Amino acid sequence: MIIVFGTLEIDVYIPAEKLPELGQHIRCDDYDSFPGGKGANQAFSASRAGSKTAIIGRIGDDAFGRRSTQNLKRESILGSGIGMVDRPTGCSYMLPGIGEDMTIISCEGANMETTSEQVPNEILNASNTVVAQLLIPVEQTIDLFRRAKDRGARTVLNASPPQYANRDILELTDLLFLNAREIRILMDHLKMNSNGDIPELTQTLSREFKLDCVTTCGSKGSYACYDGQGWHVDAYPVDKVIDPTGAGDCFLGYLVSLLDQKYRFDEAFHCASIAGSLACRAQGAQSSVPFLDDVLERAHDFAAPQRK
Repeated sequence: MIIVFGTLEIDVYIPAEKLPELGQHIRCDDYDSFPGGKGANQAFSASRAGSKTAIIGRIGDDAFGRRSTQNLKRESILGSGIGMVDRPTGCSYMLPGIGEDMTIISCEGANMETTSEQVPNEILNASNTVVAQLLIPVEQTIDLFRRAKDRGARTVLNASPPQYANRDILELTDLLFLNAREIRILMDHLKMNSNGDIPELTQTLSREFKLDCVTTCGSKGSYACYDGQGWHVDAYPVDKVIDPTGAGDCFLGYLVSLLDQKYRFDEAFHCASIAGSLACRAQGAQSSVPFLDDVLERAHDFAAPQRK
């Protein structure tokens, strides 16, 4: 089973043509909103890839919270570990821009009250994988990872935002996941040498902390150092990129789900790359996640990962 310890939010897309200047008022006739939050997105993707999945987090007693949890329930994701608090459900405002040019304002709200005590020891065993990000207090994730490691569970850290990572949590991590921008920020934050290409940095982190590491690079594909072996996989081509916001979450959810189902790493890496690209074709980090059958069908005609 995949246990995701992380954020639940609603993403609000503001279709302004440009960012306002200081003191300027800009009117938009409408807006779009979708269930989101890195934790919820990754749980949704892991479930759609075929794994039994649970999410642990916090919401407020409000419409955003109800909408977020209802969407997960429809995907048969176990939500008994979601607690309700007085603070409002988290939300993120997506302002003009595409990809790395997009400006995002995250208001974590109830997510900041998520605690490791919400995860019972009974489910932290060698059959399960614990996935976390860095958008809730890091000390809670450190405590959870320590208990998970003591009981034999696999620990997966999406080091995002990377400035909240530290050596303590990396030393408790089995699989580290981040993107090309985040890996340099992380290494600068840790006072490590961030010069060099992405494969070299990925291998450096893997050796330094004795973990497996995956770095996504958008249209340039992804690199990994897994069990000491370097890998590269191309990005699956899509006709038009509409919204890449949740692509990384989709990639990670697919990767951990297929590893949980005993796929070989190269097979899981292959499918995760395809899924992440397909998730760029529509708005909404969860609604855009492809189904496993679609991913597997495309895998037959897409170049497999190569050893590096």
